[in-house]
Amino acid sequence: MIEIDGKRLHLSDIVAVAGGGTKVTLTPSAVDRMAASQRSARATALSRPVYGRSTGVGANRSVALDAANKDANVHGLNLLRSHAVDAGRVLDRETVRAMLVIRLSQLAAGSSGISPSVADAVVNMLNADALPEVREFGGIGTADLAALAGTALTLLGERPTMEGQDVPAPLDSWATEDALPFISSSALTIAQATLAHQRLATLVENLTTVSALSFAAMSGNPEALSPEVARAADSPAVTEVAGVLLGLVEGSGAPARIQDPYCLRTLPQALGSVVEELDALGTLLERLVVAGHENPLVFGSAEEGSNGVAHHGLFQMTSLARRIDALELAIGAACATNLRRISLLCDPAYTGLHRFLAGDDAGQSGVMMLEYVAAAAVGRIRANAQP
Repeated sequence: MIEIDGKRLHLSDIVAVAGGGTKVTLTPSAVDRMAASQRSARATALSRPVYGRSTGVGANRSVALDAANKDANVHGLNLLRSHAVDAGRVLDRETVRAMLVIRLSQLAAGSSGISPSVADAVVNMLNADALPEVREFGGIGTADLAALAGTALTLLGERPTMEGQDVPAPLDSWATEDALPFISSSALTIAQATLAHQRLATLVENLTTVSALSFAAMSGNPEALSPEVARAADSPAVTEVAGVLLGLVEGSGAPARIQDPYCLRTLPQALGSVVEELDALGTLLERLVVAGHENPLVFGSAEEGSNGVAHHGLFQMTSLARRIDALELAIGAACATNLRRISLLCDPAYTGLHRFLAGDDAGQSGVMMLEYVAAAAVGRIRANAQP
């Protein structure tokens, strides 16, 4: 059981919930925080226009809602229905579960003004694994409106779950004051980045081990991995990677060359750059999963008379996009370095074995095609890595 308190949510916790089998619960303090935020938002809306709560949205932001309308929920429901337009393939369960737990954590931060009953409904949806059907297209970098509007309609029973099962304790209605606060989030984008971050961290760890094995197989010169060189790099990530590589190749024998080819000498720098960008992205993601970026932002206390709202653009994920771009560029460079490492493993001058690591029969191609496949993959990776 993972407790959602709106203060801290580890990326590993998100991965655990995303994988299924791990349930969640809201802490009492998170529920109290959301309730206080709801009271503050309501009090503020009595004295000034509040976007999406007492007005329309988008081009209708200056249009006041009809306060005399007998159905106080009609605008909120219409808002959800109009925004629940998506297209493309259905996203996998892991991604949707990650989106839900991140959105829950953000709501628990207590700056949305949303009713705690909505957060409770998300808890029930996650724990019952009755997930909304979310499609890949619908966001343009200013909040994942379509994905979350569709989720809201699933919580209401208007849209089917992934496998057609019933949502436990579906909501009877959706108040206007809860509509925009729920969908004003980039939880899906953050979820996709989080899962990619965790998978890539595992791949980099494995690549470091494979690189060390290649280094040892080609009798690389460990001077390039020495603590002296690592310190001169003035990068904690490069120092870390160099230390891991040196520990793995220790005792592998005398070096064959005074200076190795570029791809062996620069392994700490190539892999260290990826680790450095991974760490930076991870730090940012751990902030975003507990950040209340709903527009408008609700603050203060109704009880103390300090309540208020602020209309803003925090939902724009420029910082996240910039971190992902930097990581992708580092991955592209590291992949190019490792393609050359694969090439050297096919060269008798560096392995002392037959060309392409083939058998004894003359003319065999051995693992030659592995290099072709790797080259094709690196070409695709480097093209996709361009911002």
